[in-house]
Amino acid sequence: MRIAANKNENECFKHFLCLCIVLIAVALFLKPAFAGGNDRSKQSNEIDTAVAYIRDFDFESLRLAIKDLTDTFGAEYPKGRRYLERLDKLKRLSRAGIDSFDQGDDLTKANLLKLTDDLKKLRRDALLSNPLLDFDNLLLLKRKRGQLGLPVNHKCNSGIKRTGYYNEIVLLSPVDPSGRLQTLFRPPASQFVGEIDLHFDADRMLFTMPKGKTWQIYEIKADGSGLRQVSRSRHSDVDNFDACYLPDGRIVFASTASYHAVPCWHGKERACSIYLMNSDGSSMRQLCFDQDLLSTAVGTIPVLCTYTCVL
Repeated sequence: MRIAANKNENECFKHFLCLCIVLIAVALFLKPAFAGGNDRSKQSNEIDTAVAYIRDFDFESLRLAIKDLTDTFGAEYPKGRRYLERLDKLKRLSRAGIDSFDQGDDLTKANLLKLTDDLKKLRRDALLSNPLLDFDNLLLLKRKRGQLGLPVNHKCNSGIKRTGYYNEIVLLSPVDPSGRLQTLFRPPASQFVGEIDLHFDADRMLFTMPKGKTWQIYEIKADGSGLRQVSRSRHSDVDNFDACYLPDGRIVFASTASYHAVPCWHGKERACSIYLMNSDGSSMRQLCFDQDLLSTAVGTIPVLCTYTCVL
């Protein structure tokens, strides 16, 4: 009985071993096929992306931009005519490529990838050749996608989150897609940082950042040193933000120090008005009264900085 049982166990083990060998062989045989399928799928996705890019490419806008740069800067923008010739050629090739793709021409599909790269390169070359971009460093705000940090039209900064951001002030050098980003300032505890205004001498900048439960205006040097709070936070329920340098050294900014609210929201949303202060935060005074967030809409304060230096 024991010998028979052992014999059955050996037979079962042999069958199991044979099954494992067969499964391994099948897996090794099918792996190249699956890999090839993945490669084909990846190539198909790349071609679909290229076709969508070419179809959506705004040839006319790029043409107008190149023409404007040529007319404005003349000899300082010497390749303007050459860029336009490249644009015309790529436009013809794009039309032919899309038509061939729609007809199922496999040879043209491969050429579409190169055509996409050529369009990207032309746009980059033409626009980055702007003589006004002749500098080594570009100051910018880096923030995680989806974290806009912008108030809706019936709110000011008092109505947006103060924390929960991945953002920092950075320098891009050289000013090119291949440039390297260098962190200049990163706020603590995932706080908001934004509304940057570079001084006329490019040696310092203003920006907005929370302090406790309020918003305040800060200044930092262009090398990332010398951080200081500019606006004075005497009251725990007043927000100061969106500052801009004036040519005479003073600073114009938005503040809720007037203690007004948006009427159509029954006082639930604070309204801000435009204020003026010295570079050290002293002599703060109101320049206008606004209860509907009209004069402090996005983009208004930087424009006002040009005209209020005599106030």
